[in-house]
Amino acid sequence: MTEDDFVANLAYLRKRLERKLEGQTIVPQGFLEETVRANADRFELTENDVQRLIKHLETIYSTTQKDGHTLKTAFKDWYGKEKRAIDFHYWDRLKAYWTQSSVLPADVIRSVDKVTDEIMGLVGNPKDKDSWNRRRGLVMGHVQMGKTTNYSALISKAADAGYKLIVVLSGMTNSLRYQTQVRLDKTFVGKSSVSDATQAKLYEVANILKGTGATYSPRFPFCGTTQISDFSTATARSIGAHQGAFAEPILFVTKKSPLVLEKIRDWLSGLNNGQQLDLPLLLIDDEADNASINTSKDPDKTTKINERIRSILKTCKQFTYIGYTATPFANIFIDPDSIDEILMEDLFPADFIKSLDPPVNYIGSQKLFSDGAKLRE
Repeated sequence: MTEDDFVANLAYLRKRLERKLEGQTIVPQGFLEETVRANADRFELTENDVQRLIKHLETIYSTTQKDGHTLKTAFKDWYGKEKRAIDFHYWDRLKAYWTQSSVLPADVIRSVDKVTDEIMGLVGNPKDKDSWNRRRGLVMGHVQMGKTTNYSALISKAADAGYKLIVVLSGMTNSLRYQTQVRLDKTFVGKSSVSDATQAKLYEVANILKGTGATYSPRFPFCGTTQISDFSTATARSIGAHQGAFAEPILFVTKKSPLVLEKIRDWLSGLNNGQQLDLPLLLIDDEADNASINTSKDPDKTTKINERIRSILKTCKQFTYIGYTATPFANIFIDPDSIDEILMEDLFPADFIKSLDPPVNYIGSQKLFSDGAKLRE
């Protein structure tokens, strides 16, 4: 069986299974093997083919994930009520891509959907100009367990809800920035962010919903950064943006460089002649414990990266800042009462902290190094 045949057979079997399961994410023992063997003759499957398909389907339907825990202040959940009126595009196609391409197990998709719904209810409503002005939170997860997956879904839902400015701080190195840009190109943007049209290509997520409706056509956010280059003023100017003219969201994926962050701040500030933008900003700070913390010994001073992040947030009348990290200790111990006359509050997660649970097949330090740890054979 070729790889194309495997993908096609898997897609067919999943459709058959979904019809039988009627929305269930966990299947009875033996159900998957029974379904594969019932179709073995139709596809001329060998025993090796059958076992390979069964194992792949077991990963999809037997991997579970809990929804984590939340610590939050009093804040009215607006998203649960408003989501029924949102015209979902970016989230619908991402969920369809994860499901139809078997990128994630079914229960993991369910959990990511539920958890990001909860986080959306904790951030500011981008259509509400009166009841909030700033939200600061923290999402904690284990190392390499799906934090990027989580904020890919969150960004998609935020874009659908009305956030037009989305900034992702992706660590300190070019390689991390490139890796994050590629991931978000494939899950949120839908095409290569390379500005040269001869090199740009569509990714599978862009057309995953093609044929689902007579009026469907893919949409794409603007990219202020690319797989080749970090933010530059020239690239941003080519977008031709000014306040109130954002038909689609603008995405920036940048590393934590004082110079680059300063350029983003200056560009955003220039969109309204130095006045605050009347556009909600969503800033995702990946590896939020690294470099974002103000470590200055002088209480009257701030470190450069911390100052640049806070000054970017201040370019907008309303913003949501969410730090993502597997090691949250430095973030939790930020002085919650630290306020600068110009920069306002520090990056302490004053409004919510969300702890993510890993899927059951996650192999991390606890399974490897804790007392009595034993890996399943």
